[in-house]
Amino acid sequence: MLRELCPALTNKHYFNYGGQGPLPTPSLEAMVACWRELQRLGPFSRDVWPFVEAETSALRRRLAQLCGVPPHRLSLTENVTSGCVLPLWGLPFEPGDSLLLSDAEHPGVVAACQELARRQGLTISWFSARDCRSDAALLESLEAALEPSTRLVVLSHLLWNSGLAMPIEAVAARLKQHPRQPWPPCPRRPPSPPSPPAADPQGKVIHQTLDGMGFADINEVRQGKYFEIDTKENDPKKAKDKVEDMCKKLLANLVIENYKIIDAQ
Repeated sequence: MLRELCPALTNKHYFNYGGQGPLPTPSLEAMVACWRELQRLGPFSRDVWPFVEAETSALRRRLAQLCGVPPHRLSLTENVTSGCVLPLWGLPFEPGDSLLLSDAEHPGVVAACQELARRQGLTISWFSARDCRSDAALLESLEAALEPSTRLVVLSHLLWNSGLAMPIEAVAARLKQHPRQPWPPCPRRPPSPPSPPAADPQGKVIHQTLDGMGFADINEVRQGKYFEIDTKENDPKKAKDKVEDMCKKLLANLVIENYKIIDAQ
């Protein structure tokens, strides 16, 4: 169980409210290994940037597999606040628009909304979420606070100060009925994979990622206990060199993994 991998949970109960959650030991070990490699290479050496790119590409690929989306849909930020603030400042607001915030949002997001409102002539209103103990109560509180000018609703899926889960899907469905259809508090679920074939969705995601990295001469990628890569290259040596490059840049985490390339039959 994941709980057994978290030292902070040994002989205690930990009410995780988000950003300061306990780390599983494998995650901690991977982070330490990465920092050690950074120091071995030299923080600003010419060798460190390919390593960083390979690490982030591998992480993005694994997260994409868990989320069921292509890797290019994911953006890695230093914390959750930045992940909220960056898209917030990119939305096309107009003067007079209203931002509707719950009373249980993190100060970092609240401060960003306040500054955005000051600069762009927006208004801010609030609705109660902290004390709601049922989905119905939360939706009732939201309904009472919605205005014709509401353009964005800010509501965390998991409240950072209490750990309560919010009915995000129900909130998004209600906002679709609003005349201005305010931006929901989170993206819609990704579409379900096509049926059939979709026999190897992970292989397709990796194929798309490699293609975006400049490896355009690939027919197919399949992932199981190992990777099967069908390339358009007819020269065996050139094909092996290209697969070697793929391993170094994406397919293998060189800090904690080894790999072996088996020639095509």
